Amino acid sequence: MKFDVTPELASLLKTMRARNRVSSKDVAEHIGKSPSYLSKLEGGSVQTIERDQLRRMLTFIAGSDDFYGVVLPDVANLLFASVGGRYVSQAWFLQFDFIERPVVVSAEMSQDMRNNFEALGVDVAQITDYINANVDSEASESFPANQAISMEFDGSYRFIMRIEFEISDVEQVLSGHEVKVPYLVAYNVAHKMFRMQRHPGVMTKLPPDDAIALLSATADYMDRWNIHSLGGFAHYLASGEFASYQLPLVSSQGGVVDRVAAQLSDLVERDSLNAISELNTFLDTLDWDPAFACKVLGLPFAALGAMSFANKKQLIEELYGVVNRYASMDELERKMESY
Repeated sequence: MKFDVTPELASLLKTMRARNRVSSKDVAEHIGKSPSYLSKLEGGSVQTIERDQLRRMLTFIAGSDDFYGVVLPDVANLLFASVGGRYVSQAWFLQFDFIERPVVVSAEMSQDMRNNFEALGVDVAQITDYINANVDSEASESFPANQAISMEFDGSYRFIMRIEFEISDVEQVLSGHEVKVPYLVAYNVAHKMFRMQRHPGVMTKLPPDDAIALLSATADYMDRWNIHSLGGFAHYLASGEFASYQLPLVSSQGGVVDRVAAQLSDLVERDSLNAISELNTFLDTLDWDPAFACKVLGLPFAALGAMSFANKKQLIEELYGVVNRYASMDELERKMESY
C-alpha cells in the first residue's frame, strides 16, 4: 500500500523530527534510505511512500513502539494544528486512524448491538453482505478494499472507500464479549445497525438529510460507548484536555458563575422581558459547536483593551464576514457542507 506524500505530511515529518531532535541521517538509516532521500521527502519532492515505511519513520521519530496509543495521537495533534478539518485530504492518516486503529468494544456494547440485530431478525451473514454491498459509498470493485482514498471534487476532498469484511469480523464484534477490533469494523457494524432500523430494505444511497441523520446517530452511539476516531471532535470532548478547560469555571473560578447569576437577577428586577431575551441568547450560545466555542473561550478578550481601533474594527469585520457567508448559503449547500 502506497500513500501520496501531501505537503502536510512532508511538513509534519520535518516538524516532528525537529521537535524530537532526531537527525535526518538517523531517520534515513533506520528506514534504509539515504539522507538525500529524506531531504527530498521533507521537501515535497517524493510523490509516494510505502505504508510500512511511513509507519516505521513515525515510530522512530516519536521514540515509541506504541504506534496507535502514543505515536498516532501525537501525529493527530500536530496535523490538526496545521490542517484542522481538512484532514480528510490526508489518506495516510485516515488509513491509520479510521481503518486500522484498534479499539475496544465492551461486552455491554457488543451485547447491545447483538440484541438490536436479533430484534431486526438478521443474522451475521446478512449483516456482512449488507456492509459489503457498499451502498452508501457506491465504490466500485475497482477500488482496493479497506483502503482510504482521498479524492478532490469541486475544490474539496472526499473520503472514498470500499469495505470488504469477512463474516468472522462481524461475528467478533457481536460475540457478546469484550473484543479489540479495527475502528472501521466497529463503526460499520454500528452504522448498519441504525441503517437497518431506520431504512429497512433500502439498498440505495440515502438522500443527504437521511445520510446526515444516520451519521449523527452512529456518532452518538459510538460516543456513548467511548469509542472515537482521532479525527473526530468527540475524541477531544472525551479527553482530559477538554475537561481541564472546564475546571476553572466550576472550581478555581467558581465566583464567575456567582457573578453571572447575580447580574441576571439584577437584570430581572430592572427589566424582566429583556432579561428573558438575554438569557435565551445566552443558552443558545452554549449550544454552539463545542469546537468553535472552545476556540472562542481560549481567546483573551479581556486583554484586548489596549488593541488599536483599526485592529478591533478588522476583527469585528472578519467575524461578520464569516457569519454573513454562512447566512448567504442556501439550505442544500449548508446540509452538504455539514455532510
